Amino acid sequence: MAATAQPGQDFLGAIVKRRSVPGFRLTETALAPGSRTPKHFHPQGMLGWSLTGGYTNSYGVHSQEIQSSRVMYCPAGELHTTSCDRGSVSFALELEPGWLERFGEVSLPQAPAVFELGSMTSVMQRLHHEFHAIDRSSAIAIEGMILEIVAVAMRSRLDPGKRAPRWLIEAREILDATYREQITIAEVADHVQVHPVHLATTFRHKYGLGIVDYIRGRRIEFASRLLADSDEALASVAQAAGFCDQSHFSRIFKRLTGITPAAYRVKCRENQTDL
Repeated sequence: MAATAQPGQDFLGAIVKRRSVPGFRLTETALAPGSRTPKHFHPQGMLGWSLTGGYTNSYGVHSQEIQSSRVMYCPAGELHTTSCDRGSVSFALELEPGWLERFGEVSLPQAPAVFELGSMTSVMQRLHHEFHAIDRSSAIAIEGMILEIVAVAMRSRLDPGKRAPRWLIEAREILDATYREQITIAEVADHVQVHPVHLATTFRHKYGLGIVDYIRGRRIEFASRLLADSDEALASVAQAAGFCDQSHFSRIFKRLTGITPAAYRVKCRENQTDL
């Protein structure tokens, strides 16, 4: 049986919601602008990402920059500080070692790591949705999605990844700046001076999904924030996010999140009322 905690406070910030499911615990936390924690460690390995804003984990000379497109992993017992310049809402997953042991010889990275959301974007969004759900099947759904996330983290460990070439980083920066506009792969490839096929295949290999799916994921992230924070009509949200029409937007939104835009907005309003 899953247990849900009421909003509270810990040294990281204000706990929006905390939920325990056998094998792991999930916590949504609001970090205040300019906040910084003392040195601390977590007794269990932790995966974390930012729902809004971003934050930094510092481990001596190394640091992790966590934004909406990246997931961090912090091993159990790893001393670090967490700082947040502009404010953030973080979502963290703590894993009990015994839960992983059920699956045989599997292990997460032995050192702090950051990997791109990539193909996990839709899974992360659905996980956050199930985290706020109250039906009996949500715990099972959560465990299945966590297995997918752990598999990506394990691959990150096995393939620590050579640094992405500068042109690929630049291509992604272009996509991040223009994902709500009508832009083609050929245009991006021309800008970074590589062949479009080479760009597409290298992007998929490095980030785990194709460029079109990446753009759709970014548009859905943007639309999710707009649905939660405004009363804009769905057609206006679709247009602002870069979709050609509301029907296409609704179809992609449900495919990636498992819920319609209208239902997502209702759920956000219910969660805000509960707080």
